[in-house]
Amino acid sequence: MQSTGKKDAVLTFERGLNVITGDSDTGKTFAFQCINYILGGENPPKNITEAKDYNAIALEFTINDELYRIERTIGSSKVCIVHNGERLIMPYKHDPSNTKNLSRYLLQLLQGHSENAYLKKNKQNQKRTLSFRDIVHLITVDETDIIAEGSSFQSIQYTEKTARKSVLKYIITGSDDQNIEEIDNVENENIRRAGVVQFLVKKKDILKRKIAAIEEDSNYQLYTKAETTQLMVEEISQLRNNISLLSAQITQNQTKVDELKKLCFEDDAKITEFEILKQHYAEELKRNGMVSTYTDFLEQLPHLDCPVCHQPIATGVIDSDSSEALFEYFKVHAVQLKSKIQDLTYSINDIKE
Repeated sequence: MQSTGKKDAVLTFERGLNVITGDSDTGKTFAFQCINYILGGENPPKNITEAKDYNAIALEFTINDELYRIERTIGSSKVCIVHNGERLIMPYKHDPSNTKNLSRYLLQLLQGHSENAYLKKNKQNQKRTLSFRDIVHLITVDETDIIAEGSSFQSIQYTEKTARKSVLKYIITGSDDQNIEEIDNVENENIRRAGVVQFLVKKKDILKRKIAAIEEDSNYQLYTKAETTQLMVEEISQLRNNISLLSAQITQNQTKVDELKKLCFEDDAKITEFEILKQHYAEELKRNGMVSTYTDFLEQLPHLDCPVCHQPIATGVIDSDSSEALFEYFKVHAVQLKSKIQDLTYSINDIKE
């Protein structure tokens, strides 16, 4: 609260739930009345001794880190909203046809748009626009509602319960009651709906009887059997097609098996042939070794005596050039035979793998 000759009386709230507590006659109700008044209430706070000479109320709050301030002189029908250095003077009362009033201004801050939201206010589905005062009733709870046995919905007048529930639904879901249809007379509407239900029940019974009669008809039963037979024929035909496909796959796989067997037979024949050839080369290599040994013996003859006459063997008896050429031939031939045997061994191993 503000006064020209007194220090401001300040009450600070935190984010979330705030509870004002204290003994009797300590200003709880007065503080509640001040909050209600600055948020668009019609009745100013009651006069108390402590509030003498205070003639204005201000409320500061932040939305999205932006500071807003509402100022209202007690007894005035207008408020001043201060934001970003700008001062806006406007009526406090809600006016659905004009956006320049406190209620529409605060609703726009909360909703993010300036369109009117509509509330259901009675059982006839009659509607009215949402006012910020509807929000105030939910976010401020006075002492009477706190000590009541039931909820605040039960403590209010019956005519306000429907609207209060509609407000709560709008806050939770974001969906208003703009599209609901109005009902001229609830009793007549109930009678009409009951008649529709009765008509539909009778129509349902008629359809059930028709269905039962059709099912009992012999032609229908024959048709059902024929339909079942047709389904079985189609299923058998499908199975035959599947069998044909499987037979074709079996034939194709058998052909591949025969081809593989043929390849295996050819591989076995090649292995046998290579083994025989390898054995032949091995025997030839053995004979080649014997000839090489004989050649070595001829080279040693000039250095030995005759075993019969014990005289030195004449060098002219042995053709050393021919012996050397012969020895070189068998040496090269032995290398070739070993190479062929090795190649055959590799080929046999490749075929087996």
